[in-house]
Amino acid sequence: GIADAALVRMEGVQVEQVDLLQCTACPSSFRCEGGPADVVVQAGYWILPLPLLWQAHNWSGNTLDNMVIKCLPGACNTEMPLQYKDGIEVEGGSLCTRGRSTSSPLCCSCLDGFSAALLSDACVEVEQWPVISIVFVAVLVVALATYVGYLSLRRLTSQSPWLRVVVNHFSVVGLLYTSTKRSESSMVATVVGMLFSHVLNRGGGEDSGNKTQSLENMLVLPGTSPVGVHILEGILSLTFVSLFVVVSLVRMCVCRHRSLSVQRRRLLLGLFTALLLTYSSLTRLLFSFLRCVAIPQSYRGERVITTEVRLLAHAEWPCWTSVPAAVVVVMLGIVFTFVLPLCIFIWQGLFPSKSRCLYRVATRIHLARPRSRSNTGPTSRHLPWAGLETLLWVEGELRVWYWDVFLLYRRAFFELIFAFGSAGTSQQMLFAVVNVVTLVLHSHCRPYKSSLANWCESVSYALLLLVGILNLPRSVLDANLVENVQRAELFFDSLSSIQSYLSLSGLVFLSLFVVAVYVSALCKRKPRQVQRCIFCASSGRNTRKCDRLKRRRDKKEIREMHTVLIEGEKDV
Repeated sequence: GIADAALVRMEGVQVEQVDLLQCTACPSSFRCEGGPADVVVQAGYWILPLPLLWQAHNWSGNTLDNMVIKCLPGACNTEMPLQYKDGIEVEGGSLCTRGRSTSSPLCCSCLDGFSAALLSDACVEVEQWPVISIVFVAVLVVALATYVGYLSLRRLTSQSPWLRVVVNHFSVVGLLYTSTKRSESSMVATVVGMLFSHVLNRGGGEDSGNKTQSLENMLVLPGTSPVGVHILEGILSLTFVSLFVVVSLVRMCVCRHRSLSVQRRRLLLGLFTALLLTYSSLTRLLFSFLRCVAIPQSYRGERVITTEVRLLAHAEWPCWTSVPAAVVVVMLGIVFTFVLPLCIFIWQGLFPSKSRCLYRVATRIHLARPRSRSNTGPTSRHLPWAGLETLLWVEGELRVWYWDVFLLYRRAFFELIFAFGSAGTSQQMLFAVVNVVTLVLHSHCRPYKSSLANWCESVSYALLLLVGILNLPRSVLDANLVENVQRAELFFDSLSSIQSYLSLSGLVFLSLFVVAVYVSALCKRKPRQVQRCIFCASSGRNTRKCDRLKRRRDKKEIREMHTVLIEGEKDV
C-alpha cells in the first residue's frame, strides 16, 4: 500500500511513519515498489498531485483508484513518468506530454506561450507564424478552392469508385493507429519522416532522431490548443461544404431557367461527394465530444476533493449535457451521422426495381392499404418516386446499390468502437472483427463494376487488417501494465515502424493506381467543344445550339445508364 504521511513531506510537513499509520491500496495504474511512499504513475494516466490528495480531509466518497483517469491518446505520453521517492517528487518526472500544462485536467492544455503541433501530440513554443505553417495554410486554401471549383464545373458523370476506395482506407488506418496511445498526427509525422529519412540521415549519428522530432514539431498554428486542432478539422469540412453550396447557388442564380435542373443535379452530386469526404471527420468530432468524465477537483483554501463532470476531449469545459446550445449541436450531429445515411438507403431502396427488397415490401404495403371512399379510381401499382438521373450518377459504378450506405455505417461503427469501447485488447478485437467481416463481404459481393477497383479495395482491407493485428501486442502489454523497459520500447518501435511502412505502402499503392486510371481516362476522352460561358450568362445563337446538343447527349447517356443499371441488377 501507499503510506499517506510520507507523501505530505513535499508541503514541508515533517511526519514520521508509525505502525498505526493508515495505508491505501496501490491502484492498478501505479507501480508501488520499494518503500511505502515510493510511487510511480504509469504513463497515459492523470491524477491530482498526491500531496494535495493526502492533505484533503474529505474525498467525497471517492477512492484513489477511481480518481486516476486514463488520458486521451497522446496527451499523457511523458518521456519520464511522475515518480515519488520517500514521498518527495523526483525531478524531471511529469504526467503530461512535452509542452502541455500539468495543472490542466487530463493535460488538455498547452503551457503559456506554447501552441499545439499539427504532426505530433506535443505543444511547441512559438512567437510568430513559421514559414512552413504559412505555406501549409496557403496550399490548403488553394487546394480547397480548386476542388470546389472542380465539383462546380465538372461534367455530370457517375461517382468514381476510386474516391470511395481511397477515403475508406485512410479514414480507418489513422483510427487504428490512434487506438494505442498514439495520435493520428503522429502516424503522419512518422510517414513524413520515412519519406525524408535519406535527407535527415545525411548528418548521421545521433542527430537523425532529433531531426525527425523537430520535423514533427515544425508545423504549428500559433494560438491553437490540442482540442483546437480537432475542431479545425471539423471546421475545414464544414467550410468545404458551405463554400461548394454557395458557389452552386450563385451559378443557379445567374444561369438561365432551362439550365436550373442541371445545376440542381450537379449540386446534389457534389453534396454526395462532400458526404463521402467529410463523413469520418465530422463523425469523429461528434463522438469525441459525447464522452464526459468525472474530474476530481480541489479548490484553494478547501481541503475537500469534489468531482465535476467535464468533457473528456477538453477537461476544462463542462459536459455538453449542461449547455443547451451544445445539446442542439449534438442532436444535429446524430441526425447527420445516422439519419442521413438511412434516408439515402430508403431512397435508393424504393427505386422501382424487383431486385430491391425494400421496394417490393413497400409495394405490397401500398397495395394492401385500404382506399378511402372518396378515392374510387384505380390504385396505382407503383409508389411515387423521383430522382432517376441522380440515382444513376450515384450508383453508376456500383453493382451493389447499398454499398455506399454500408461503408458510411462501417466508418461510423469504427468511430463508435474507438470513442466508447474499452481501450485495450477488447477494442482491438472488435476492430479486427469489423475488418474481417468487411473483407469477406467485399470479396463475396464484388460491389464495383470495375474489377481493378474491387481488387484494389480488397488489398486495402487486407492492409487495414494487418495494421489492426499489429496493435494487439501493445494492447496486451498495456492491459497487464507491464513496465515499459528498454527492450519492450524497442519492440514497440519496431511494430510502429512496420505499421508506418504498411500505411506508406497503402498510400503509394492507391496513389499509383488512381493516377494511372485517371491518366488513362484522360487519354481516351474525346475532345469536346469549349463552352464560351462558364456561368451560362450569354445568349448567343451558337450557345443555344450547344445547349440543345448537350441536352440530347445527356438524355441519351441517361437512357444508356438506366439500361446498364437494370441489367446489372438482374445479373446480381
